[in-house]
Amino acid sequence: MPILLLMFLLIACSPIQWPGPKWKTSIPITLLLNGVILILWIIFLYSISYRIRLLLIKYPERIRSTVRKYQNWRSILSFMSMILFALMLLVSGWGWAIQNSCVLPFDTTSEMEEAILFPGGELLIILPYFMILGSSWLIFYDCEKSIVSRGEMVNQFWSRSGYFFFRFRQFLVLVMLPVGMMIFQEGLFRIAPHLRDAWWVQLGSLLSVPILLIFLPSFLPFVLGLRPLETPEIRSRLETIAHRFGLSYRNFYLWPTHGSIANAMVVGIIPRYRFVVFTDRLIENLNPDEIDAVLGHEIGHVRHGHLIYYALFLLLSVLVISSLYEFLNQYWGLSSTENPLLEIAPIMIMGVYLFIIFGFLSRGCERQADLYGCRANSETGHLYSSTSAAISSSSVESLIKALLQVEELNGMRFHSAVPSRSLRQKIIYRFRSIMHWLSAWQHSTIHNRVRYLERVIVQPHEADRFQKRFFLFKLGLLLFLLGSLVGIGFTLGWKTILRLV
Repeated sequence: MPILLLMFLLIACSPIQWPGPKWKTSIPITLLLNGVILILWIIFLYSISYRIRLLLIKYPERIRSTVRKYQNWRSILSFMSMILFALMLLVSGWGWAIQNSCVLPFDTTSEMEEAILFPGGELLIILPYFMILGSSWLIFYDCEKSIVSRGEMVNQFWSRSGYFFFRFRQFLVLVMLPVGMMIFQEGLFRIAPHLRDAWWVQLGSLLSVPILLIFLPSFLPFVLGLRPLETPEIRSRLETIAHRFGLSYRNFYLWPTHGSIANAMVVGIIPRYRFVVFTDRLIENLNPDEIDAVLGHEIGHVRHGHLIYYALFLLLSVLVISSLYEFLNQYWGLSSTENPLLEIAPIMIMGVYLFIIFGFLSRGCERQADLYGCRANSETGHLYSSTSAAISSSSVESLIKALLQVEELNGMRFHSAVPSRSLRQKIIYRFRSIMHWLSAWQHSTIHNRVRYLERVIVQPHEADRFQKRFFLFKLGLLLFLLGSLVGIGFTLGWKTILRLV
């Protein structure tokens, strides 16, 4: 979801002229109308939150079904919120109103024929989405507290303001940092357009991505409020497994989420700036073997080079799609049309491309990491052994239990049995199953991951076959992107490719 949301906000911040409202009206009336739309959306969110809280209070014995219903609604609302914001930009004229009201004076833009949006004005264009997202955090706080607490440890959960800033910090790191970099660059080019073709600016833009990937993890402990993992027994086990599989890292961290998230992650490409992070809820609810399996999964991402591969894949994909659009633009004059959708076509194509290709790639990498995680509790597994030789049925079962625990703790469990009642129930089930899959499109659903691991227990060599096939896929994908970039580069010229960065 963060990648799709990132692409969505990059489209909103693109240097295009957003259309005016479909009905001819003034800027103040347009802003007022969009404000009314936001108020109606907030009332709609509150009605859903009220209904969920009522179910939690009235039917405490049905808490699992209520949690599933709540998670389904949150998935649906996340997509609905993006659709709503898109309609505000394309139909009700919010982007047009900002671009025509928040402009620089004429005397400071002598090179321009008309006034331009002031630097940082894109933040006002995407302000409605901030309000949509922030209001959802505040409104659904009571639901989150009721679900996590379940009548216990109520005082340990976040306060409402604490929960808001907890979510905001995640949004800041995962989404707003790259969006902010784009906003800064576009604002700089608006007041100094000659810098767009300066070689040192183009080189700086190209180098900013790897620099960000290398040094960003060093700021995460401060931004996310991470603390060193100090539980001696757990830390000793984790250090032993990390040493056994050759993982170089800087520290193990505990992420205090006040029980709102059960997850783990490894961040950092360079060992000096690499951290392994476990949330408090994961540590508190998993047994030692399950925690070991989760660490093995995270080590799998590092040993298979997934972080570096993702960076290369995304960089090459952006260059190829942007270059291809520039090639088509030179021959067919796409930018000469007045349709704003054609101006954002590269980013829209990139979003669809990421959803399909990156989604498949990411799900395959998660399967690789799952198979590697099975080595953590296997006495025969070591760094260089084949997958089938390195795992045992007990080690696979430890990871399966860990995955099922994570699914239960995060309220992601979904019954796979198709209802055999009315047509209406079947339609509702299909809709919920689609939303459940969309909420896990990057990692695959826990049900599918567990089903594959159970298959590996019966057919261990299936793991080796998958590893070979997926390695060839990753290699072929990179070679295809490199070949496409080289071909377009010789056609357009490498200076044009560098300018697109």
